[in-house]
Amino acid sequence: MSRRKIRRIFDILMDEFGEQGWWPGRSRFEVIVGAILTQNTAWKNVEKALENFRQNGLLPQSDGEDALQYARRFLELGQEEIARLIKPAGFFNQKARYLLNFMNFFVREGGFEGLESLDTPTLREKLLSVRGIGRETADSILLYAFERPVFVVDAYTLRIFSRHGMEFKDYEDARLFVEKAFSDLDDKEKVRTFNEFHALLVRVGKDYCKKRNPLCSACPLNGID
Repeated sequence: MSRRKIRRIFDILMDEFGEQGWWPGRSRFEVIVGAILTQNTAWKNVEKALENFRQNGLLPQSDGEDALQYARRFLELGQEEIARLIKPAGFFNQKARYLLNFMNFFVREGGFEGLESLDTPTLREKLLSVRGIGRETADSILLYAFERPVFVVDAYTLRIFSRHGMEFKDYEDARLFVEKAFSDLDDKEKVRTFNEFHALLVRVGKDYCKKRNPLCSACPLNGID
């Protein structure tokens, strides 16, 4: 496997699609809530749940507001009511528990102020200790809410890489491989690159590299091997 191929894939997709502007959200707190809700769920359904939260005063309008007060509102509301509000996002009882687990963690750690002081490996470990937050969700939170230089691996990523001759042992193997491919960049540029690369891979995965009947001949990555 060549790390040069990773860089080439990124360059081709940027030329083809341009910047994607991820992650959609009015605040970092909303980004985190969305990252938890989007597990096994189409984003259009997550948006319906987020709108329910907005209408019930559970999401800040900007990062200028105190996120801790919103976390406490979730905790005061309780699992049954949260499950009702997130029903469009699927697995609503399970995700209500996951959200409450995170809110308890967030309050206990002192919100963004307390968490931002942690180095990235420590923050990642703490996020992964929250029941309901796996590696993909934790890395999405790190990248999009905390702007840490961590690459997010998802099913689209693994499928695209596999079809271009790059197989990985597991999630961590793929994540570290991509991160090393961009090791010459500073952290700020890594954050921008990993943000766009993740979004671009999702774009090409949805539009071309489909699980069944992929549109290989029309794909911008066709022939890079």
